[in-house]
Amino acid sequence: MKKKMMLLLLAASIGFAGCGSEANSSTTYKGSNYESAKTAGAVNDADYATEDMAEVETAEGADGPVGTFKAKKQKENNEKLVYTGNVDIQTLEYEKSVKSLKKKIEDYEGIIQKETQSSSNYDWYTRDDNGQMDRRLSMSVRIPSKDFQKFVDSLSEQGQVMSTSVNTDNISQSYADTTAYVEGLEKEQKRLLEMMDKAQTIEEMIQVEDRLTEVETQLNQGKTSIASMDKDVDLSTVNITMEEVTRYDDIKKPENFGQKVLKAFKQSFSSFVTIVQELIIVLIMLLPEIVVVLLIVLLIIFLSKKKKKKRMQMNAGNVPGQNPQMMQGMPGAQNPQGMPPVQQPQAPNPQGQNPPDNKQ
Repeated sequence: MKKKMMLLLLAASIGFAGCGSEANSSTTYKGSNYESAKTAGAVNDADYATEDMAEVETAEGADGPVGTFKAKKQKENNEKLVYTGNVDIQTLEYEKSVKSLKKKIEDYEGIIQKETQSSSNYDWYTRDDNGQMDRRLSMSVRIPSKDFQKFVDSLSEQGQVMSTSVNTDNISQSYADTTAYVEGLEKEQKRLLEMMDKAQTIEEMIQVEDRLTEVETQLNQGKTSIASMDKDVDLSTVNITMEEVTRYDDIKKPENFGQKVLKAFKQSFSSFVTIVQELIIVLIMLLPEIVVVLLIVLLIIFLSKKKKKKRMQMNAGNVPGQNPQMMQGMPGAQNPQGMPPVQQPQAPNPQGQNPPDNKQ
């Protein structure tokens, strides 16, 4: 009889836990990126600080974000709010601004969760018509929620704020459901421990212990989710992007056609001047190589002309197998002055004989 009663209690306990698990399956919290990995059984026993609820309106401007931040104590409504901000900044003094930003994060007792800096050596190529250079900082920061809006507003001291956005996520329902689920598991764990003490056979002990292990695993996961949500509520996230520029972008009202044409002309002329300056610098850097190549080319041309002249003189000189005096008697030959050759008179033949024929 006791064995049957023990099995019935165990079945009822499993059924209760299954219902609680099914009811909670649709409310699992997935919004934390602060500390999602915890060891089993980790519990956050610290007192939870009171938080503020916010309504923020943002706009782009050179002086920073424009908005309002209305706060109410969470003790009054028990809201669980997670704040996330995104701020884009331009700066003329990159190193100074980065150093100042890190000092400000330290003053607000914040945590740099992620930091990435990028740069390029091809400065003249990567800089665009708006004066954009090649160094960029991307940073994800966790700031105590009580100082969230104050910190965001203070970022205008680092340079020109180009854009600001703030998102508020209400996780109160997920928090309440997870808390109820954990409380149900704790009650089941207590009953299973009582059943373990009353178990009389090894089979009963094994069955209770198996279920107790499952409950403890689910309980640890639920407590880890609650601890993660508490930390996301306590520490807000601010994503900061800082870019180095040679001059700030103007934030003005929409331009008309004439203003756009004038701006395009100025940008085109500025780009042309920049390209010419960079080309001059490149030519100066390559000047020694250019001089060496030029000297080699001139030497080749000089030697080629000298060789050609010598060949022409040799062709105009003695031709192998011919006598210059014999060439004067050849048809068409001319003397050095350009006159036809003079025929030498022949002596009379006293015997009245015809001169011998030279032709063979």
